[in-house]
Amino acid sequence: MVTMNSKLIIIALSAAIFGLAGGIAGSLIARAYILEKAFNLPILNDINLSGNAENGSGLTIRNAKKIVIEQNDKTAETLADAKRGIVGIFKKIDANKKEIKTAKSKNAQGVSLEQYYGLSDQLGQGIIVTSDGWILSTFLPDDYENTAATSAKASLIDAYVVISNDKKVYAISDLATDSLKKYAFWRINANDLPVKKFTDIKETKNGELAIAINWNGDSFLSAIARQGQASGKIKSSDFFSKELMLSANPSENFNGSFLFNLNGEIMAVIDNTGKIEHISGILPCLDCLFKKKAVSYPRLGVNYADLGEFVNPTDNKELKGALIYADQSGIAVQKGSAGEAVGLKAGDIILKINGNEINLYNSLSLEISRHSIGEEIIIEFSRDNIINTVKVRLR
Repeated sequence: MVTMNSKLIIIALSAAIFGLAGGIAGSLIARAYILEKAFNLPILNDINLSGNAENGSGLTIRNAKKIVIEQNDKTAETLADAKRGIVGIFKKIDANKKEIKTAKSKNAQGVSLEQYYGLSDQLGQGIIVTSDGWILSTFLPDDYENTAATSAKASLIDAYVVISNDKKVYAISDLATDSLKKYAFWRINANDLPVKKFTDIKETKNGELAIAINWNGDSFLSAIARQGQASGKIKSSDFFSKELMLSANPSENFNGSFLFNLNGEIMAVIDNTGKIEHISGILPCLDCLFKKKAVSYPRLGVNYADLGEFVNPTDNKELKGALIYADQSGIAVQKGSAGEAVGLKAGDIILKINGNEINLYNSLSLEISRHSIGEEIIIEFSRDNIINTVKVRLR
């Protein structure tokens, strides 16, 4: 039987235990508060990386472990999804070759490795850009330029096959090349293929994480360190190219592969020399490919200096616009070009294309690349300090 004294003793002990636990917890909280105030260690609160500066980033990490896990999951998800759009290009195996038949006859199981495609033996790799079978690749057969005749071209493309990520083998039905950039578009007979979205150049930011992925399934995660356009003061309105530089460069194993952002969008192509070119510079006119079976670019036909790259020493004002200016050959406006047809000339400053301002972040060549051959655009330009507007049909 529990006496009244026993109950009092139990109550007293319980109170002592809870009091001790509360004291320990309070002590820990107090110490954490003191540490946080004394040493600016965010033990109790979120980790704020914005600092005290007015222009701080405002980034708050609520749980560092969660951030790492989520990033790893996002990278793995991007890798798995992006791989579905990457294909390998292989030399076609001819099952009727004499050596294959001979090898089969000598093998007790009737099996010869020459009958199969070795997945690491690809000649090139590509990325699916349309659901009905067009594939972008840096691989182009050496003898393609010498196959002008239709029959010769047909014979050439019959010598290759494309293998998808799910190991289906497809025959090649067409091949078109961009002779300027040395990229090729292969066509296979297929429908409902997985297609990835192209990243808009304006949405590509320095510091953004990107992942390089190749046909073999290798991946390389890095951040965009810098973006650069064609070097030199004088540029052409007709050729837009933006190169991405990463904080760490992938190995040669990634030459000819592709760069994705963590949303799984195609960001860039890594060419056979390791140069990383933003996708917006490679695909300015897919409509031309579909209609003419050839890759072509809309042309205005002027050379220019991007005034956003210059600073006026007298007033320190930001300069904008594209100053039509002669290149090393002395040509400012090309003969027979769309620009010449509407009277553009050296000294004119192109200010806007269809209302979009030309500045350091939106070059003339980028604006032209957003349109198609035969499309009419509105150019606003300055001549002798007078603003003019003209309609131009790109050629």
